Amino acid sequence: MSDNDIVEFIRARLDEESALAQLVKEAHVFPDDHDRAGAAYWPTGRVESIVRSYPKPGHRAGLDLIVTFGPDRVLRAVEAKRAVVETCLFFTPDRFAARVFKDLATEWSTHPDYRLEWTP
Repeated sequence: MSDNDIVEFIRARLDEESALAQLVKEAHVFPDDHDRAGAAYWPTGRVESIVRSYPKPGHRAGLDLIVTFGPDRVLRAVEAKRAVVETCLFFTPDRFAARVFKDLATEWSTHPDYRLEWTP
């Protein structure tokens, strides 16, 4: 397994999720309502119509994230995961970083570019 391949895979998925969240955010989609705890109910149909225009594989997973959490939370999660990747590349020993990359990549294990060798 090449760390470069798995890092490129993770970065590509994060780029896709970020692009989807930005599409929804720029379309000014807002929650339909909130539950008693303040969690938002995102308009699935409206978000889905925006996401359908995005021509990348794996967009369904991004849609589910955005509908569940909203675009701002998805963007924050993307930035946090990017920070983990960059920290591992810069500070950690190879075996530890390789394991972290495998763990992060499992989120997209159903993506067509995911490799079974990356399974932790």
